[in-house]
Amino acid sequence: MRRRVVIVGGGATGVAAFAALVRHRVAARVDIVDPLPVGSGRAFATTRPALLCNTSVGIMSLVAGAPDDFLDHLLARGVPADRDAFVPRFHFSRYVRDRYLAYRVLHRRGGGAGGHVRGRASFVRRVPGGGYEVVLDDGRRLDATDVLLCQGYGDPVVPGTLRPHLGADRLFIGPCPEGALLTAMPGPASRVLVLGTRLSAIDAGLLLCGAGHRVVMASPSGELPAVRTRTGSRPGPPLTPDLAALDFSGPRFERQLVALVARAASTVSGRRLRDQVATPVRVPVPVPDDPVERLRREIRLAEEGRTDWQDILCATVDAANQVLPALDAPTRAAALRRCAPLLRYLGAIPLGTARTLLRHVEAGRLTIRRGVPVEIAPGPRRWRAVWSGEAAERYDAVVTAAGYGDPPLHVSGDHLHLTGAGCRHPGAAPGIGEDVRVRFPGSPVPERIWAVGVTSSSRVPSINAVYPMVQQADAVARACRDHPAPEAAPTRRAASCAARAKAPTAPVSSPVRPTGP
Repeated sequence: MRRRVVIVGGGATGVAAFAALVRHRVAARVDIVDPLPVGSGRAFATTRPALLCNTSVGIMSLVAGAPDDFLDHLLARGVPADRDAFVPRFHFSRYVRDRYLAYRVLHRRGGGAGGHVRGRASFVRRVPGGGYEVVLDDGRRLDATDVLLCQGYGDPVVPGTLRPHLGADRLFIGPCPEGALLTAMPGPASRVLVLGTRLSAIDAGLLLCGAGHRVVMASPSGELPAVRTRTGSRPGPPLTPDLAALDFSGPRFERQLVALVARAASTVSGRRLRDQVATPVRVPVPVPDDPVERLRREIRLAEEGRTDWQDILCATVDAANQVLPALDAPTRAAALRRCAPLLRYLGAIPLGTARTLLRHVEAGRLTIRRGVPVEIAPGPRRWRAVWSGEAAERYDAVVTAAGYGDPPLHVSGDHLHLTGAGCRHPGAAPGIGEDVRVRFPGSPVPERIWAVGVTSSSRVPSINAVYPMVQQADAVARACRDHPAPEAAPTRRAASCAARAKAPTAPVSSPVRPTGP
């Protein structure tokens, strides 16, 4: 093994990639770059039992080919669970950390080197002659023959009405860290506006309502995710050929897609799709569906075991991840927009979470609103929000929970920037091929830089869950192993000498050394 691999990101994706590299004996050295301890990704870094994993135990293994690895971890520690269970997220965070430590031991026993480099990767530089340097924001550098980008989404989305007020008191950009959010509330029953009604917003609502605060969750649609009792831990029908046969640009695409899903869902128990979902109530004059009433109906469907669609989720994700990457970018983007009504099912919430939300609604602690304020600004003591056609309302705090932006990848010359800062040409986005290898603009040759997990979402849309991410990490590790490394990948010393030959006064940073766990 001659390869030196750098993994950027030490969350669940980075650890899954590390485990796959070790299992396939890909590299002599593997370094994981992350400013936080390995296994502390923001998606699962919580201590609150109310915040459950959004997918079932049976599809959350970090080890490809070992679907019960997470379940075995839980049972060995006395945590009651089965494959269909939705467990508190802190259990998964501990599992990620445990798997990193276990595979680090295996790597070292096999003669491997490397470790956790505490810091933030700023950019990847192509080195003349082959290979790369991963440069940290403090100037430290790591040599690599291969780089795996596992850093996930970009910054939280901030609505335009709030951008002038960034940094204002009691404005929270996302619900994390939870401790800072809860301790900043001015009183025991503060009134909080949460902008968003999907997963991040639900996290904020659960945290705040659970602490006794009153919350208004608002979004343009006011739509909550669907409700499920498990996440496709049972085998589903193969959908790839049927999905590939659809006319993604045709006028009937939406109908064809719904028909495909309906046929697949009916194979589970023979129940029609219309009897598995809470469709809007039909009245003589069409009105938007009430999100709370829809939540009640979907809870009832889940309690009665009438949500067969949940058992085709994995098959749907598999098909999407095989078919959509082959489409050209405009067709893929248009198809995803037309799939929007189905996304609330892919991102459905556990029945336990749904019940808790409804209890908060019925206790008067939580309100779901359709629409967002047209004006919002901080006042001397409280925030002021104005809704269209209504009087102004006052809030003690505001939380933005409208999701996260795309991974901030940009190219400038031989530099692939991994943050939003430092790129002289922010429009120069790299390409990501079907093999999820990064392509520099204008270069006919793909790089030995792989985008893994959410970082590859511009090419592989259904990749923001553990199950497909682990599959992809394993495939990337095998591709990395099977693709020949450069015959003469430069060392840091060689690269430094070349740099000094061109610019004798250029400073040379000291090499990095891995920290402890």
